Parts: sequence; structure tokens; C-alpha cells
Amino acid sequence: MLGHFRNNMIYRLISIFAAITIWFFVFSERNPTTEDVVTVPLEASGLAEDLVIAEKPNTVNIRFQGKSNVVDKISSRDFRAHISLEEIGAGIRSVQVATEFPAGVRIVSVQPSWVQVQVDQVSTIQLPVELAISGEAASGYLLETPKLTPSQVIVKGPENHLENIGRVYVNASFNNISMNYVQSLPVLVEDKSGNLILDWLEVVPRNVDVLIPVVEDIPNRTVPIIIDLIGELQPGIEVDKVLVNPATVRIYGQRDIINDMGYLTLELDISELEESTSFEIEIELPEGIEGLNENTVQVIVEVVDEN
Repeated sequence: MLGHFRNNMIYRLISIFAAITIWFFVFSERNPTTEDVVTVPLEASGLAEDLVIAEKPNTVNIRFQGKSNVVDKISSRDFRAHISLEEIGAGIRSVQVATEFPAGVRIVSVQPSWVQVQVDQVSTIQLPVELAISGEAASGYLLETPKLTPSQVIVKGPENHLENIGRVYVNASFNNISMNYVQSLPVLVEDKSGNLILDWLEVVPRNVDVLIPVVEDIPNRTVPIIIDLIGELQPGIEVDKVLVNPATVRIYGQRDIINDMGYLTLELDISELEESTSFEIEIELPEGIEGLNENTVQVIVEVVDEN
């Protein structure tokens, strides 16, 4: 009886082991181990403040293995490749790439696993900022002299890259504008071959304020209107205040003429004025002025009785 029980127990254990083996086999067939490759950015840290990276690879390829249900859910964002530059001086150095990766996978290889890094001393130069204009003013308008603030920037980076700078500029792009162009624009740096330098350099400040005045094609200027009161008031009456609407007028003409005209004077005869009165005065073109933006002006003369 005891022997029969032992035989049954052995058969049961064999059956359980066989079932587990079959289950693992079936699961492995349904969820096999697969392999994939991702390309990730190569980061660097620990570099001394007076040093800068002049050259290094931008990316590395990481080959990894894992079960297909894990691998299918993984992307390059789940990996990190970095190099430590602590205690490294200027020169060309060979540095090992370290990786961070998600659970459930095994790293097969990293290409390259060691990288050549060129480290230089930080150099600084001050350069003028040019303005590249793409566009034109609307019909009847002109672009006047632009103003850049600041007009120069500081560029920091490896000396060999600084020596290869062709120009520093901002790009103002517009079309058919009739108002002043005012923008804060990013500073761009090109090498001597005309290619943008996107890495290795630091520009301070990163943006420049650009003002491009836009004026009408005919030179013009806004000047105040001055009322010249002529004539004698009736006895006992005195002018209290004079109100003008509009208070200014835009004049058009040759630039040297309008620049010499600081104001526009209009005469008003008040000899017959007995009380506060509103006048509409027609504006006549002064000598040398080609046009005005107003034809008439409203003038209110307020008086007080001194009696």
C-alpha cells in the first residue's frame, strides 16, 4: 500500500513538472526574446566652468534584448547615454559611455562604447550684430534706419569655433508693413562657409531688440498748432483760455523744410469778440509745405468779464 502511494506521488510530480515545462515552452513561443537598437543623444556632465566641449559624437546606438511584450513598449526615450568629464582637462580624451536603461531588458552592446572628446579652454569675443531684412514696406511707405539693442553680443566657445565665425546676425522677416517693426529676435551665428553654427557656442544676450521705423514715402512731421490772437478786445473783456482741436497737424514736404518748422501758426482776429466763442479756421499751406493731414481746426476762445 505504501509503495503504491509512493508510485502515485512520483507520477504526480512528474506530471506537474511536465505541465510547467510545457507552459514555459508555450509562453516562450508566444513571448520570445527579441533584440532591438535605439539611437539616443550622448549627454555630458561634470566639465569645469572654464572648459568647453569642442567636439564629441552627438548620439550613440544601444542594442538590447528582452521579451517581446517588454521590448514592444520601449522607445529611445527610455534610455540614457552619458559621459562624465569630471577631472578632465583641455585636450583630446577617450571617455567610456555609461548607459541607463529600463527594467526587463539587457544591454547587448553600445556603439561606440568609448568616445573621443575634444575639450578646450573657453574663449570669449565681442562681435557686432548684423541685420538681415527679408521683406519690404507697403506701397507708399519707406523703411528708415534700423536700430539694434544691443548692437554687439558676447560669443563664448572653443577658440577654433570662434575663429571660424563668419557673421553674427538677426533675421527680420515681414511683408508690406506700414507700421514700425518692433521685435525681439534670436541671434544667429554662421561659419565662414555660410553654415549655421548650432552647437558649441554660447551667445550673450541670446536675443536682440530690433526697431525698423516705417514712414510714409513723402517726408512728414507732426507739429503743434499755435494760435496767434490779433486785435484788441472790448474794454472789460479778457481772454481766459484758448482750446485747439486738433492740437497738432502732420505736415508733408521736403525733409529739410519740414525739419526747420517746429510749429504751425494760425492767426485769429478777436477784435469783435464779446463772449466765449468757437471758431473753425481753414488751414492754409505754409510756404514750402506740400500737404497737411487736416484742412481745418476748431478753436474755442473763452473770455471772462472783468467788470
